[in-house]
Amino acid sequence: MANGELVFNAAGCGSCHAIDGDDRILAGGMDFLIGRVGTLYAPNITAHPTAGIGNWSRADFLNAVLRGVSPEGETYLGAAFPLPAYARMNPEDAVDLQAYLTTLPQSDAPSRDHAVNFLGDAYLSLFSRDQPGLMGHADPQLERG
Repeated sequence: MANGELVFNAAGCGSCHAIDGDDRILAGGMDFLIGRVGTLYAPNITAHPTAGIGNWSRADFLNAVLRGVSPEGETYLGAAFPLPAYARMNPEDAVDLQAYLTTLPQSDAPSRDHAVNFLGDAYLSLFSRDQPGLMGHADPQLERG
């Protein structure tokens, strides 16, 4: 659990998914206006079984965080998620993050659909979800990230 909390804080999950200024309520909804592309909305990532990610398996969570693929097989908008840093996350850290998220308050607030135009969708789809591996570092802190 401690490692999951560390990853949660290091990844800044609350900066996009939190509501009402409370980094522990990850009901999403924060909007990101991206020029002429449209508006993206952070989803609910609480452990709520229907409105959030509470029914996601470990594989579902790993695919979402590391590959940008939803449990339904749809790809997330590459420019927004997964960020290149998340795509390079160790699977063990991602599993620990998922475990930590289950300890936070749940919300039944539904995630909002993105408001992205056709051109914006095509543009965002150009971003690669495949990230090359990071080079090894002699310093353990740099290696950890």
